[in-house]
Amino acid sequence: MPFGKFNTKQPLEAAPIFDGGLNTKAYPTDLDMSQTPSAQNVAFDDYGAVGTTLGFSQFNDAAIGSAVINGIQSFNQESGTAAQMIVAGNGTVWRMSGNTAITIGSAQSVLTTSEDVEMEQFQDLLFISNGADRPYKWNSTEFTKMGVSAPTAQLTAATNSAGTLTGEYTYAYSFVNSYAVESDYTVDVAISSTFTAASEDILVSGIPTAPVSAGVENIYIYRNTAAAAGGTRFRVTSVANGTTSVIDNNSDTTISTAAPTDNAPPFNFKYFQNYQGYLFAAGYSGQKSRLYWSKINEPEIWPLENFVRVGQGDGLEISGISVINSSIIIAKSDAQGNSATYTLFNDAVDPANWYLLKTDSDQGSESHKAMTKWENQLALLNRNGYFGFNGMQRVRGAGSTELGKIAVDSISNDIEPDVQGYKKSLLKGSAGIDFENRMYFAVPSTSASTENDKLYIYDYVRLSTSDRKLGAWIPLTDHNINNFTIHDDDLYGGSSTADGLIYKLQDTRNYNGAAIDSYFTTAPFKGTKAEENRKKVFRHAYIWMDTSGDWDVDIYPIVDFDEDGSSASSVNLGVDGSAVWDTVLWDTATWANNITRKRFRVDMNLVGFFLQLKFRTNTVGQYFKVSRIQLFYNLKGKE
Repeated sequence: MPFGKFNTKQPLEAAPIFDGGLNTKAYPTDLDMSQTPSAQNVAFDDYGAVGTTLGFSQFNDAAIGSAVINGIQSFNQESGTAAQMIVAGNGTVWRMSGNTAITIGSAQSVLTTSEDVEMEQFQDLLFISNGADRPYKWNSTEFTKMGVSAPTAQLTAATNSAGTLTGEYTYAYSFVNSYAVESDYTVDVAISSTFTAASEDILVSGIPTAPVSAGVENIYIYRNTAAAAGGTRFRVTSVANGTTSVIDNNSDTTISTAAPTDNAPPFNFKYFQNYQGYLFAAGYSGQKSRLYWSKINEPEIWPLENFVRVGQGDGLEISGISVINSSIIIAKSDAQGNSATYTLFNDAVDPANWYLLKTDSDQGSESHKAMTKWENQLALLNRNGYFGFNGMQRVRGAGSTELGKIAVDSISNDIEPDVQGYKKSLLKGSAGIDFENRMYFAVPSTSASTENDKLYIYDYVRLSTSDRKLGAWIPLTDHNINNFTIHDDDLYGGSSTADGLIYKLQDTRNYNGAAIDSYFTTAPFKGTKAEENRKKVFRHAYIWMDTSGDWDVDIYPIVDFDEDGSSASSVNLGVDGSAVWDTVLWDTATWANNITRKRFRVDMNLVGFFLQLKFRTNTVGQYFKVSRIQLFYNLKGKE
């Protein structure tokens, strides 16, 4: 016998489940057999099988300029019209008509091209802001500035003819947009000099025309009463935008509506969230530790007293906001490794009953876009890892609350070496989304990265029989994604490369026409605890794989971690004597008894302490799926 004396060994049910995910932190021999020390571009099904992930394809038929996609959002109005995909790129906001990007009127070159764009839907409007430019809104017809700024030009009052007015009068005015949102008036600027009338009417002129971008539809004219000269001003009349003068012959007793005094428009906010009838915002460069909110049910009016200081003076600035468990979550960071998380409890409608607390969590998020809601938690990403957060504290991993157990301090403990390798200075641009029970995170994956260039998937739902308590991580290469949206039940990403492209993700069997280099390496098969230090003769393995098509999957047996010394065996995944899936011609070919999974035998006769199997496909359109491995081996005689 070529391998000397050895003992008979029954087959080992080596790996019936593969859904433990990537673990680059533990030494390979310490891994559970469901985990992998090395894998990319694969996905797990709900029952524990592993196979090549779906790919992506270019969605827009022509690039949106030579720029990064700064923002992308599905806009679905209650009117019942079809959902629209709205895209910001190259300083312009576009709407997608099928696969074609159409420039939205008045949205051409209005945004700073280098800034990420936040989009938030509220009250059938889409609010758009980037922290550098005045926020805008879109109602699927009009693209106008959010809120209404107070006017600045002074009016002129003069005698017109005999009338009813006697006394000293000054005039002010405000702008009103198509949503009946009214601006303040500026007392010392947009007001006329005092005019003394004696039984006459007054010609008010010098009324400016507001620009189309302001969305102004009407102009309200105000004046004081003779008895309250220079005091409260009351509405005299309303004129259409574009009207330059008006005659006032209204007695003091006929005017009663006072001018607003706190109808300020929003600042240049970077982040938006809506909740409980309010629109919340932060990221204003003038006050980086303040959380602001709009007037209730009036998202374009931002009273100047509607804010709360969040840890002001702590050296951190607000890096993102989100909503979870009836609260606003505020992440703070200094982009140097220091962070904190605050919770504004606002389940009451009246802000007087809200209260702010610094949470027990010592981890915040460095990116607003990466704050991702999943189940009843929020994922936070910083240079220390990915953290689950329930509104008050971190959600620790398996066994962390039991005495004597080592705490798993993040949901990414298994891939901690990967996370520590991310480009730290670019983490503020990372992005995340929850889609079909998986979280997708676009990150700058190495210190050499210049943009988000890889996805890390956190698969958190399992139906398999594994005892895994945490989710499973896996990286997807060649994904340059700046932001995500879910549109018509599909996942899309805007490019982080300056190419103006939008991608439909989880869509095809290739990476936009290129091969998906997918591989999965098992944890080491090492036998029982008593056999780990015994040499073995690994005879053969039975492997259950899907008959995905008439192509080969390469299987590399790796002995004692010597991947360079392994040579591949190729197994054809077609069904002998039958049609290849997706190419059958009805009435001329058969499906070979509907075989979709097959057991393959791979002979090895290799000697060593440990054996791993690596599965790989790297050709356009080709993929694999492994659901079970049964290994046969013998123990060598003691040497």
